[in-house]
Amino acid sequence: LPAAIGSVNYMEYGMADLGLFLPFYQGLTSVPDAYHAGETPLNEKAASWIYRKPQVLAMTNYNKYAPIVKKTYADYEAKVAKEQAEMEKQYLAVYKDNPIQAQAILQNFEDKTLIGGLQVAEELTHTLMAQILKDTESAYHFEGF
Repeated sequence: LPAAIGSVNYMEYGMADLGLFLPFYQGLTSVPDAYHAGETPLNEKAASWIYRKPQVLAMTNYNKYAPIVKKTYADYEAKVAKEQAEMEKQYLAVYKDNPIQAQAILQNFEDKTLIGGLQVAEELTHTLMAQILKDTESAYHFEGF
């Protein structure tokens, strides 16, 4: 395979058990800004914090919330795997004749996948917060809550 797609690393932020593994190809030339953002102090726009928030929330009741995180991320990883296989076919089909177009195919896939991962993590954070609020209200009813 061409070097650009011949090497791919799967990375995640935080703990592997509750992490979203995303492909990072050797030929990747840029990443969305959130993946450059620093971690300290708490930076709400940094990928590291966006991915860690659902992990922290899930750890408040691991047995109840971890399955939600794992299923959500497994579903996204399966979707990405299908799109990844298609992207690699497209890349190889054009690489010899048009390496610039092949690079664009790879970069577009990476941009879509990495931004999509952030969106999934943010939606998951909202889902978990809503469930935790509901569970807290059930356990400790507060008037006007």
